[in-house]
Formats: sequence, structure tokens, C-alpha cells
Amino acid sequence: MARRQNPKLKPGAGVAALPDWPEVRVGRDVTGAVIVQAPDERQAAVGLGWLHAEDRLTQMILTRTAAEGRTAELLDHAPELVALDRLMRQLNLRAGLDDEIALLAPD
Repeated sequence: MARRQNPKLKPGAGVAALPDWPEVRVGRDVTGAVIVQAPDERQAAVGLGWLHAEDRLTQMILTRTAAEGRTAELLDHAPELVALDRLMRQLNLRAGLDDEIALLAPD
């Protein structure tokens, strides 16, 4: 099965058509705010939903990374992020999560 290329939505990169919805164009302005261009409200909702899904995936990755104490590793080695990572590693949330997962039923 061929995998479709998703639009590149870097801030300021303009707009691109969505896979399977060529009349819907999405993008981000230079500040990262979303841009949706569509011929009608229903198709605009599809574009906005696609952007929400993209943002949600990023949010989940960043939340997991922060809980693991790896934010500075992923984003920037700024002193503030290193301090946050130290705190998160001291809290050891990852170990607690592994314990909780082990208690879940296998189904």
C-alpha cells in the first residue's frame, strides 16, 4: 500500500492541499496560526479537523517527552528545559506509568 505524502505545515510555508481533499488547502502563517481555505463550510471543517489532529499528535509526543524528562534532548538544551527535565526525572513518572500498565487486564 502506497503511503500518501501529507502537506508540510511549517509556519510561513503557505498552504497545501489535503490528501483526498484537493479542494481543501491548509497551512500556517508565520506565527503558526492555522489557515484553512475551502469552497464551503463542510470542507473547511475537514481541513480544521485535520489540523487539530496534527496538533494533537504533537501535543501527545511533547507530553510524553516531558514526563520522561527528555524535553531538552528533543527541543533545546536551554537551562530552563534541563531544570524541568531534572525535576521530571526525580518525580519518576515513567516508572509509575509502567507499574500502572502492568496492572491492566491483558484484553
